[in-house]
Amino acid sequence: MIDGGSTKAGAARIDLAATPEFDLGRLRIRPARRQVTTERADPRDLEPRVMKVLIALAQARPEVVSRDTLIDLCWDGRIVSDDSINRCILALRNLARQLDPPPFSIETFPRIGYSLVEHLAAGEAKFSPEGTSRIGRRRAVAAMAAGGLLAAAGGGYWLTRNAPAGTRDPAAADWYRKGVETREQGLFELFPQVQAHFRQAVQADPGFADGWSALALAYAGPVMYATGNDQVALSERARSAAKRALELDPDSLEARAALAFIPSQYRRWAAAQAELRRLLDEGPGSTYLEWVLRARLDFSLGECGRCREALALSRSAQALKPFHPGSWANLIYALWAAGELEEADRESERAVERWPAHAGLWLTRLAFLTYSGRPGEAVAFAARESRPPFVELEDVITRRLASARALATGEDADVEKAVALHLDRIRTAPEDMMAATRFFAALGRIETVFEICEAYFFNGGPFAIADRPPAGPLTRFEVIDLFWPPMAPVWHDPRFDRLTERIGLAAYWRTTGSGPDYRRSRAG
Repeated sequence: MIDGGSTKAGAARIDLAATPEFDLGRLRIRPARRQVTTERADPRDLEPRVMKVLIALAQARPEVVSRDTLIDLCWDGRIVSDDSINRCILALRNLARQLDPPPFSIETFPRIGYSLVEHLAAGEAKFSPEGTSRIGRRRAVAAMAAGGLLAAAGGGYWLTRNAPAGTRDPAAADWYRKGVETREQGLFELFPQVQAHFRQAVQADPGFADGWSALALAYAGPVMYATGNDQVALSERARSAAKRALELDPDSLEARAALAFIPSQYRRWAAAQAELRRLLDEGPGSTYLEWVLRARLDFSLGECGRCREALALSRSAQALKPFHPGSWANLIYALWAAGELEEADRESERAVERWPAHAGLWLTRLAFLTYSGRPGEAVAFAARESRPPFVELEDVITRRLASARALATGEDADVEKAVALHLDRIRTAPEDMMAATRFFAALGRIETVFEICEAYFFNGGPFAIADRPPAGPLTRFEVIDLFWPPMAPVWHDPRFDRLTERIGLAAYWRTTGSGPDYRRSRAG
């Protein structure tokens, strides 16, 4: 039973005294006593707030619970710090680690929320004493306006079939279709939901090879956007799901593609591109997989300054899925990078009209107007009454709008405000450094551009971050930003050639017998 008091989000507040006992894997959860028990260990007491968070996550599993929803359910909607939520999540993770094997884990989805994953060994019975009941589940919706290029959202290949290949279980087939339908929306923030649907599919039928392959891709897709422990957790889950898929179907191209997507391409572009081409040459059996592979190769070539070649791939990918927002986002950037400004302008305007709530497309339009000589139009575009309320991205929009205004007016006050916003941000957030270089390049402050690049790629110079974690095999660098048109003023500086040598691009060009498009621009 849940407390009848409601929150501003319409969710019912959790009342420990009124919540019945329930099972979580091998655990018995006793909310009223604030205890967690097993058949083999003494009861463990939890703080009231920690118990409430556990209940909220358990009720919603395997769905994602947003931080706002946790506040509504567990703190009655009061304003609390991120540290309060983080402390409760850490306490629950420590609880799980202290038990062998861990009965559950908690996945973090950056800027979205958390999902509880229940662990139960095959054939293992849940701890379920007589006279108690299992708690009902409620769906918690995690909502965030965010966008991303190359979000590996799938196609409609399976939607035309009566049942997915490889399973006779109706529930597994239904969950699989739900996953495909959700990823078809092309929104990066829906990845946790896509993952949850495919998890349900393989839980319903553990021998469902296509389900495991789809789950592996759903985990592998966002690895490139995650950081720290979240990135490691996603990569481990992707590898585990791919391994299971290949055990069931050694010829699974989707599982092999998932494994190819996990490592960062930084400083290994030639090997990564060769693997993507091999997978494409094998003839992917679905429009979805071919589309994803072409989009990945498009992005990789763009990272290496081969913008014209990337554009050709982007066009072919959009032809495969012309009604997917990800196709349009990739095409617009490819057109822009290749210097096709008229077409990029036309397609970005059409994309925003078609998908007005897609944050990635909206931000793409704002950036294009800002850095293609029309910053005043960018300011007007952002001021439209029809602009969606991208709450989670307001800090990003604030900086980008300040940049557009500074370039539009040229007033000292506007310029210095934008400069301060960018410099304050990059001193603690390396992920926003390359966005700052575009602005400083447009201002003509080339020295600052190279100082930021020194900090971003090598953590040196005046903008180095003392406690920044070292780069690893999963660390993705925004190399592609170096070759977007806003950076053109930097290409003529001798330091740019030294930079490309240091990060390994010059070696890549020599090895592959290729070259970046910007050299032709510089020669002209």
